[in-house]
Amino acid sequence: MAQLQPTRKNILSAMKWLVDDAQPNDSLFLFYSGHGSQVIDRDGDQVHGKDEAICPLDTKAA
Repeated sequence: MAQLQPTRKNILSAMKWLVDDAQPNDSLFLFYSGHGSQVIDRDGDQVHGKDEAICPLDTKAA
């Protein structure tokens, strides 16, 4: 049951599982249904200056 909770560790583990056997030209799909936020865009690739972020269950409020 704990493995199904959307914690940082579990989300990263699921992303790793998704890409581990990926081959060139594969199409991968990640669906996340949960809370999101915005953080400062540190690499300058966003016109509005913010990147989107997901908020795992164990996110600590700033």
